[in-house]
Amino acid sequence: MAWTDLGHLLLCLFSPPHLGSHPQASFDTAERQETTSDIEAEETPSGQGTKSESNTTLLVKLDAGNELDGVDWFPFLSGAEPPPSSSDLWPGCKVRAHGLVQALALNGRTGIQLKGSTAGRIDVVHRLATKGAGRWSSGPKTADGVTYYTISITLKGEEWRVRRRYTNFVDLDRRLALDRSLSRLALPKKDFLGFFNRLDSAVFAAPLSLLLQTLGIPQMQATQQQAQREELRRTEEEERCCLSGVFESKYGVAPAFFEGSFLEAWATARSKNRLLLLLIYSPQGGHDGSGSVSHPLSDALCQALGGEALKACVHKYFVLLGGDAERWLVPVQLFQLLRSPTLPSLLVTKPLSVYDVPGVGEASARVPVEFPVGSAWVLLGGWDSASSGTSESSLTAFLAEYGEQALQEAQLREQELIFQREYAEEGRILREQQDFELEESVQKDIERAEALEGEKRVAEEEAQRAEGEAAERASLAARRVAAATRLLAADSSSADAPTPSSGEGASAAAESCRLQLRLPGGQRAERSFPADEQLEAVYQWADCCGKLSGLRSASSERFEVPEKFHLATTYPRAPLLDRSRTLRDLQLLPNAILALNAEDKFQTKLCTVLDGECEVDEAELVEGGEWTRQIIVTRAGEDLRWLDALPEIPTLVYNRKGDDRLLPRPRPNLQVVKADNFGREDESMMRHIIANYEALPNVTVFLQGWPFGHCPGIVSTVRRTLSAMASKDEAFMKLLGDVGLVPMTGQFWEYNLPKKMLGLTNEIFEMHASSNTSALADNEALKLYTDICQTILGENKTCPEKQWVAEGAQWAVSRERILQHP
Repeated sequence: MAWTDLGHLLLCLFSPPHLGSHPQASFDTAERQETTSDIEAEETPSGQGTKSESNTTLLVKLDAGNELDGVDWFPFLSGAEPPPSSSDLWPGCKVRAHGLVQALALNGRTGIQLKGSTAGRIDVVHRLATKGAGRWSSGPKTADGVTYYTISITLKGEEWRVRRRYTNFVDLDRRLALDRSLSRLALPKKDFLGFFNRLDSAVFAAPLSLLLQTLGIPQMQATQQQAQREELRRTEEEERCCLSGVFESKYGVAPAFFEGSFLEAWATARSKNRLLLLLIYSPQGGHDGSGSVSHPLSDALCQALGGEALKACVHKYFVLLGGDAERWLVPVQLFQLLRSPTLPSLLVTKPLSVYDVPGVGEASARVPVEFPVGSAWVLLGGWDSASSGTSESSLTAFLAEYGEQALQEAQLREQELIFQREYAEEGRILREQQDFELEESVQKDIERAEALEGEKRVAEEEAQRAEGEAAERASLAARRVAAATRLLAADSSSADAPTPSSGEGASAAAESCRLQLRLPGGQRAERSFPADEQLEAVYQWADCCGKLSGLRSASSERFEVPEKFHLATTYPRAPLLDRSRTLRDLQLLPNAILALNAEDKFQTKLCTVLDGECEVDEAELVEGGEWTRQIIVTRAGEDLRWLDALPEIPTLVYNRKGDDRLLPRPRPNLQVVKADNFGREDESMMRHIIANYEALPNVTVFLQGWPFGHCPGIVSTVRRTLSAMASKDEAFMKLLGDVGLVPMTGQFWEYNLPKKMLGLTNEIFEMHASSNTSALADNEALKLYTDICQTILGENKTCPEKQWVAEGAQWAVSRERILQHP
């Protein structure tokens, strides 16, 4: 806080006699401002105020247009009789001096509160803006080029609110509040408002000369105070850098003084977690408060500060700042603020944050203060040379005690900070864990909801499909019953017709065809058709023959005909698919046995792949009867649940080892066989071919337990390959050539097979190639390879230089190709 000459002057006028010529308060410098006389009042009384004798302190602001730069705020004391010229300003108030009054900083983080004590005295106290009792009732407003701000003053108890508008107020966060009821003030309600109105017109709007005249303060005295203050500041700035040299020249030794200003010393001590040690002395000697001088006491203390032990103690715990209490501005202010009884004074202070200052109090009473502006500290203790002496050992012990205590407090604060950081980190980790668990729970809920929705959708689809299939079966049954009824009626009509003569009967028999139908379940049905009847009529009879058998006789065998089927001759085995041809053209006269072959979904709609559907005509599907296929998988612990994506294909698993929970879901066309765990998958493949040589399906697909390493799109590849082999795709068969082996690598054979079917040169043959035949025969590896080739191909066959292989040991092969080598 900076001293103002006007504040200095006022406190000199109103201070008790024992204070001497030193002012007893400090003031903050704010930006110069102008005020208007606009006052508003609201009354929501809860009781009547009473007029009583009381000491009152009011805060008044000077007009900015004065000659005293930097003087903005000063305390005005009421309680004693005012000067005659200004008695109309506060009617009914008695003015008398009552001791120390302090004005406080009005920066962005402080405010002003007028607060009464139990004795009725009201002091100016300092509060943080966030804790201020008053608050801005409105934001800034501009009228006639002037900006106004409103401060609300709340009188608790009767809840009076007085709003005064100030122009160009420095900070909107400042608060002004009267935290006392109106009954505690020495002003009735009407006088309260009148006081502010008169104060506005007489004080705030008055020129400085009129104000000083009203207060009884000669302007020349104020000007002298200002000049003295500037002289003290200039002297301090010039002599501070020479303090160590002056001490060394006078005492022979010099303490380790800090060479900067008070603010710089405070900042250094605070940054280094040290105490601030203040030495306030007088070059003329000691000062006991009465003006007497004691040279030995002052010299002894200054010499003791230069001792090695004491210098080491100061260097470890303190930042030492010295100053002349008679010729330097800040030391003079400190001497007066701390009310030091004697000179020299050695004072131990602790630097604080300005936020640690709870209010205004006596610095000598060990209350935190803010002085100068922006620096806060508290007095911990002081060394009285008169009573305690100047012994270096005593001084060292005294300072070391405070230093160790401060060091321990710093360590405790550091431990507390570490604990707080650890606690905060644990809290952060806990919050992150809770957030993760919450997110995971929410995700599981979403997945659970999606799964339930999926199951519900699948169930609905299954119900709709089952309903559709039931309706389709009912419709099919009704259609077949109607067709069987028509055929039965036609048979009855034929039976009632006249019997032809023997010659005509022989001719009719020659022109008819008797067909016997064999169903997949072993049932048989017979019927005669005209020789020129189309095959379509036979299909219509075959479709309803089961119902027709039941209609003819209750004792007849009832059977069901597959929903989809095709007819074929039994020998030679050939499908009958062209329904427009006659029985004569099909050479079924005079009688024939036909097989009714059921068609599964794979034959009617061959495959559904990831990128669409592939349709194949029935004429391309069937070759001498039902077309079959099978997947063979050799497992050694792999997860086989991917086989659930191919439920329509019969599958055989040779299970060598592994968790059964990783097997595909059970289904009618799935078989799992326990197998010995030795050899590679080729061994299981060969054993399967040998064991099922006579009962192989049309196509067998051999796969590894985890096929995706060589073929990421294995499901699509299997379906496409089976489709191509079933339909005998011309391009595919041409590409396949004589190899007959389809590798399950890549995404699809159309672009992958050309590079996979090129064949790999026999490494053994290349390694030992030579024109010397005997050299080849002597090589054991080549001899072994030759023996294997001749065992498989025959003794008169030559081993090929190139072999066709299926990369990844995953391939498909047709039954015809396997049967070429018995």
